[in-house]
Amino acid sequence: MAQPNPQDIFVEVLYAFGAEAGRSGCTLGEDAAESMRMLFSYTVEQAVRTNRENWRPAARHYVLKQAGRIGRQAARAAMQTPGREITRTIFIDAAQEVIALQQLVCERLAKDDPEASPSGPFCVTLRDKRDWAQR
Repeated sequence: MAQPNPQDIFVEVLYAFGAEAGRSGCTLGEDAAESMRMLFSYTVEQAVRTNRENWRPAARHYVLKQAGRIGRQAARAAMQTPGREITRTIFIDAAQEVIALQQLVCERLAKDDPEASPSGPFCVTLRDKRDWAQR
C-alpha cells in the first residue's frame, strides 16, 4: 500500500466537505478555505506525519465522514444568508459544533477502550488543539 500523502488526503477531505455543501448550492469563501486548511493541518496532517499508519481505512472513513458533517452543518447556516457563501465564521462555528460532539465520543471511547477507536490519533489532536479557530 502506498504511503499517504497529506496533500492528497486534504483533497479528499475538501471534496467530502464540498460535496455536502454543494448539494445545498453553497460556495466556500476564501477565508473559510484558509480556516479549513488550518484545521486539517492541526488534526489529520499532524496525525499522518507523526505516524503514517494512522491513515488506515477506518480512520479515512471517520475523517471523511466528519468533513461531510461539517459541510452539511455549514451549508445549513449559509443557506440563511443572502449569498449562500460559507464564510470563515460559518465554517468555524460548524466545525466547532461537530468537533465538540466528536470530543465527547472520543473521551467516552478513551475511558472504555482507547485502542478500539480507529480515530484515536485524530481524537487526541482535536482535544489538544482547541485553539485552532482563534488563529
